[in-house]
Amino acid sequence: MNYRITTKIACRLMALYFFILSINYLPSFIINLIYYSKSMDNVGFTIIISLSYMLPLLIMSILLWIYSEKAAALITKESVEGQAVQSVNISNIAIIAFTVIGLYVLINSISDLARIITSYFAYTREMGVNIENYLYKDFIPNLIKELIRLVLGTWLTFGSKGISKAIKAVRELGTQTIEEPKQ
Repeated sequence: MNYRITTKIACRLMALYFFILSINYLPSFIINLIYYSKSMDNVGFTIIISLSYMLPLLIMSILLWIYSEKAAALITKESVEGQAVQSVNISNIAIIAFTVIGLYVLINSISDLARIITSYFAYTREMGVNIENYLYKDFIPNLIKELIRLVLGTWLTFGSKGISKAIKAVRELGTQTIEEPKQ
């Protein structure tokens, strides 16, 4: 089994998923442009808010697709040739799985952080929203949630080897025999 090729395929599938997810925001972007182009008062605001949903996901998907080979090399740490391994190593598969899940969480959190921060500046400057009400009801809770997801995604992506070892150690705890204390 070639872990590097498998990881590259997983990264490309995730890039494709994020691309499709970003395209889902395209109809609302077009509808908002058509709707607000009549009044021309808040066109800039509409463009910023609409793009803050779509653009980060689109950029991340393109970067993940282009650099999937390098990401796979970083995740699997195999040689450039990616020689096939004869036996399946469950520990390596677990590390790859945790890293890919971490990438997923990380990309989602970066995209949502960009949207939240853009929305904050757009709402407070353009719309004149009551800043205190917006801060406590929407901005701060969402910002904290996304920062937690960012930390979790980073930990899963870059600490997956340690997570895999910890799970293996816990799994092996149950197979060890418990000795009776000597009296």
